[in-house]
Amino acid sequence: MISVKKYIESNKDRFIEELFSLIRIPSISAKHEHKPDMEACAKRWTELLLAAGADKAVVMQTEGNPVVYGEKMVSPEAQTVLVYSHYDVMPAEPFDQWKSRPFEPEIRDGRIWARGADDDKGQAMMQVKGFETALSEELTTRANTAANIITTGANTLGVDSAEVQAAQAALDDFSACLEAVQNGSKKQSLTSLPYYQGSAMHALCQANEALGTVIDQLYAKMQEQAADPMKMGAVQGQYGQFNSAGTIIGNLQYNDAVYEYQNDVGGFPASMLGRLFGVQEVEPFA
Repeated sequence: MISVKKYIESNKDRFIEELFSLIRIPSISAKHEHKPDMEACAKRWTELLLAAGADKAVVMQTEGNPVVYGEKMVSPEAQTVLVYSHYDVMPAEPFDQWKSRPFEPEIRDGRIWARGADDDKGQAMMQVKGFETALSEELTTRANTAANIITTGANTLGVDSAEVQAAQAALDDFSACLEAVQNGSKKQSLTSLPYYQGSAMHALCQANEALGTVIDQLYAKMQEQAADPMKMGAVQGQYGQFNSAGTIIGNLQYNDAVYEYQNDVGGFPASMLGRLFGVQEVEPFA
């Protein structure tokens, strides 16, 4: 829970601005003249879903307004969790009842005043950012268990072992990417990585794959040295946790739109912020 709060605190400004970016789009489904805004809001949701760690997110056209579909495939055998939200809002009239513009969010007295801040953009953001934070937790577990495996490998094979050194180098890259993502930064200390393309999330994806490969190689080498490869004590449990975290993370995939998006920004809903930071969302006339 501490690491969850740290992640939220580190990314608080980004989370709020991402919510605001949705609120600023007047996605009023009841008015035909706002059809382009419905399209724009749907597209923005795909960007936010992909940036949060979804494997895919697409806008699907219908006879009416478009719908957005996103998914994260952990395992084909796992049960499916379905989350539904809506991104359209009601008309904001009468405008003279508002103290601020309905589609320009404003924080007053610890509350966000805007159309859609609660129903339903704020609620939907809470769900997406809960998903993003859960992925972050698994990435932290992966880093910690990798470090424990490397320590055991160094004690067993020696610090000069090629497998130990390769695993440590990969963990250093992975940790740098993870810190950048969790702290909301994008470019600092990552530009030297060969797979960095301007996106900390993309670099993290690549570093995660590289780390998995070398940890597998290190564990295999330790099995060669073990008296009983099937009974390796605590490191066996650590290796299981490492792979379990990797399974939950899945194959992180980010398309070109996410790379471009992550160049400039890094994505929390008003309702969650309210509980942690005293910021609440309200939608009535202000």
